[in-house]
Amino acid sequence: MVFNVLSTTKDGDVLHEKTKRMWLLITLFDVYMTWARAEKSYPPDEVNRYILTLPVLAQYIVFLIYCIVDTATTHITFRYLAKKLVGWNRPNALSTAILISSSSKLFPILMLIWSYDIPIAATAVGWAVSFNSIEVLNTILGCGYTKAIGMTLCAEVAKYFIGSVAISNIILWLRG
Repeated sequence: MVFNVLSTTKDGDVLHEKTKRMWLLITLFDVYMTWARAEKSYPPDEVNRYILTLPVLAQYIVFLIYCIVDTATTHITFRYLAKKLVGWNRPNALSTAILISSSSKLFPILMLIWSYDIPIAATAVGWAVSFNSIEVLNTILGCGYTKAIGMTLCAEVAKYFIGSVAISNIILWLRG
């Protein structure tokens, strides 16, 4: 029902204002969780070790860029594959549905109340977001689970190579 309310506006396939606010909330929380995971990783990898030596504002900017690139990669991959595989021509409606399904990223906010292991929580949330994405793709696109799983795997691979490998190499290159 939320998708039906937020997916379109009177102007057609344009993102709803509340969708933009939700994207901002999820992105900022994702920055917090990514930063927390980097601080708690032991032993930290070379990239995180370098990032955590930067001033706090620079750390925030690095994690913000990483999270924005990660989200953009996901949405671009899903939009492209939806267009090519099933002829979907409402990319903003698809992004709205994917955004709503990724709201499960907000569940770890409970860690503010109940302390628990960050890596385990991150893994569980990552799986939940992936399963939600599969279900959303199947429901919205009507493409079946095989294509939905394939699209989700493609998005995860793209996120890994662009988000983890490319950004890590850029950070190491900037470090000198």
